Amino acid sequence: AVANSLAAVSAGASVVQGTINGIGERCGNADLVSIAACLALKSGGAYSLLTPQSVPRLTELSRYVDDVANLTPNNGAPFVGRSAFAHKGGMHAHAMALAPESYEHLPPDTVGNTRRVLVSELSGKSNIAALTSTHGVVDSEVTKAVLAEVQRREALGYQYEAADASFALVVSKAMRNFTPHFKRIRYQVEVSGYGSIRHGSNTYARSAVDASHMEYERSEATVKLALPGGGYMHEVAE
Repeated sequence: AVANSLAAVSAGASVVQGTINGIGERCGNADLVSIAACLALKSGGAYSLLTPQSVPRLTELSRYVDDVANLTPNNGAPFVGRSAFAHKGGMHAHAMALAPESYEHLPPDTVGNTRRVLVSELSGKSNIAALTSTHGVVDSEVTKAVLAEVQRREALGYQYEAADASFALVVSKAMRNFTPHFKRIRYQVEVSGYGSIRHGSNTYARSAVDASHMEYERSEATVKLALPGGGYMHEVAE
C-alpha cells in the first residue's frame, strides 16, 4: 500500500488515503508515517508536505497514536520502529562506529528515533564497547570481561537485548564496583486452586478439583532477605 501510494504520487496523484501506522480493519491501510517520511526525506525536496519541525516528531506521533489506540507499537516499522535503527551483529556495530551511513539510510534523529546497539550471542567487542562507554568504561580488559560474561550467560539461556538494567549489573561486576543491596536467604512461591463441584442442586464449594474446573486461585510468595546493615526483611504477599 505504501509503495503504491508513492508510485501514485510520482505519477501525479495529489491525494493519498491512509492512516497513522496503517491502522485499520482486516489488513490495514497505507501507513501515512512511512509515506510522509519518504516524501519528505527521499524525494529530493520535491514535496514539502511537512515542516522541518514536524519530521523529527514522526516517531512521537506514531507511538502516541498506538498508545491512544491501545496497540503495541510495531518494532519493525520503517523509520519509527524501535528496531529500525538497531544493530545486533558485531560487524554492524563496528561499521556504525566508523561510518554510520553504511548501515543507516539516514540519521535516526531525523525522524525522532534513536540508534540501538543490542547485546546478544552475536555481539562482538564493538557492540560491548558502544554500550559500556555509556557506563564510563574505558578499560579494554573490562570490555573483554563483559563480552565473555554476556556470551557465557547467553549460552545458558539469558537474554540482554531488552534487559538494560541486567546488562548494567554485568558491567558493574566486571568493573568490581558492584555493591549488593541485599542477600537472598530463601524464598518460596505457592500456587493453589479451588473449585466447586455441582451435583444436581448441591454444590460442594472450595473442593480441590482439576484445573479445567478451577474457580478460585491463589498465589502466595514468601521471601527472606539479609540487609547490608545486619538486619533482615521477611515479606509475604499474595
